[in-house]
Amino acid sequence: MGKQLDSLADAVTFGIAPALLTVQMLDEQGAGSLAFGGLILAMASIYRLAKFNVAEDQSDQFKGLPTPANALFWISIAVMYDSGISWMSDLSPFITLSVVVLMSLWMISNIPLLALKFKSLDFSENLGRYVLLITAVVVIILMKILQDSYFAAVPIILLLYLLISLWDERRKKNHEVSR
Repeated sequence: MGKQLDSLADAVTFGIAPALLTVQMLDEQGAGSLAFGGLILAMASIYRLAKFNVAEDQSDQFKGLPTPANALFWISIAVMYDSGISWMSDLSPFITLSVVVLMSLWMISNIPLLALKFKSLDFSENLGRYVLLITAVVVIILMKILQDSYFAAVPIILLLYLLISLWDERRKKNHEVSR
């Protein structure tokens, strides 16, 4: 029962709350009734959480984007939008809706992504995790310097998370084949 209650809390915190922020942002962008397209995020988050609850193959990696990462993405976008970052105010609602769809598909996909759980500190076993962490720190520092915003780093780090996860998965498969 605890697992189900935890998922319910996650659905509200990491699914519904970011979706409502996105609906509000879309409304402010002039999306009209299309603003409710932001609720796709809530549906995808709930589906992803239910799928994760029954999956038994996600101990050292995730399949699909975790809902907390998706929530962090949308919260950072909302903060940047509200803070008046110039390029954010010119964002088209159709671009925002397209990103809603892409993020939703990423959450429910089976794309293998790194979990940041270290079973050991072995460098070769955790190379992808170390690369991701070091790269994230560099991006955070750069975005603070260039944009005066830590939040601007979040979308870049998520893209790097996808790319580094795919690279690490391929690296591991190539290593297994060469054995």
